[in-house]
Amino acid sequence: MNFIGIDVGTTMIKGQLLNEKGLVLFKSSYDSPSYSKDGVSFISCTQSEEIVLNIIKELVEHSTDEVGYISFSSFGEAFALIDKNGKPVHFQRRKTEQHRSHYRRYAMRSAVLRPDQHA
Repeated sequence: MNFIGIDVGTTMIKGQLLNEKGLVLFKSSYDSPSYSKDGVSFISCTQSEEIVLNIIKELVEHSTDEVGYISFSSFGEAFALIDKNGKPVHFQRRKTEQHRSHYRRYAMRSAVLRPDQHA
């Protein structure tokens, strides 16, 4: 049985096909579909999804055995906006120091709230 690992990062989206011994059988990678607007970096959720599906397809095609599991990892300090139907509106990652500062203030504030309090 083989395994697939997918890493969705801010600069690259990568995948690896591994066997049960952990040997890498095949790799695939693409640049993350990012762009900047008004000093803030964005990544297209729709294009990222297409890339992930393409990587999975490539890895499965190179597998000589059944693929039993797929594992994902992703970046943290970011968020994706979705509409009421679960479709991505756009994806934003905090890039500027202004955004990092806001994130730190929010994270610190959230960390000290009691469960009955609201931000």
